[in-house]
Amino acid sequence: MRIKNGKRTDDPIRRPLKPGEMEGIHYYIKPDPDFFNFTYSRCHRRLRQQLQKDDILFFRTLWREKQYIIGYFTIKEKVGAPEDPICVADPKQSLLIHYELEVTPGLVYRLNPHAQSNRSRHINMWINERLGRDYLMLGPGATTYLKYLIETGIP
Repeated sequence: MRIKNGKRTDDPIRRPLKPGEMEGIHYYIKPDPDFFNFTYSRCHRRLRQQLQKDDILFFRTLWREKQYIIGYFTIKEKVGAPEDPICVADPKQSLLIHYELEVTPGLVYRLNPHAQSNRSRHINMWINERLGRDYLMLGPGATTYLKYLIETGIP
């Protein structure tokens, strides 16, 4: 997110800071996932403890009031202390996309067949409830489908 006049905006930054730019002054960069070093090291400790080699971890984010899938990591190894591991992804089997795959109700139903519609809830609250605020373990079919959508660029 870019910082303008001391306030965060919804302008995304998915690159390292340029010389002269300062974290927290010019831009705010969310530390996890780190698509430049291919690590997942700060958020969701219990999830990081459960992840195993070759697991696929998908990421979504909120941008301009809509949720998007922004990519995935294929876990290559875990390093560090077992109680607070750092998950290292395989760069050749991981992918970052730029706000191309919006999370729609149809996609939510495909990923979580038990999801039920609730028109009284804001769409983002409903998505968080159905896909999990923090994370949701997907079955093999949902994983293959989501990976296919990301790799082919089909919305």
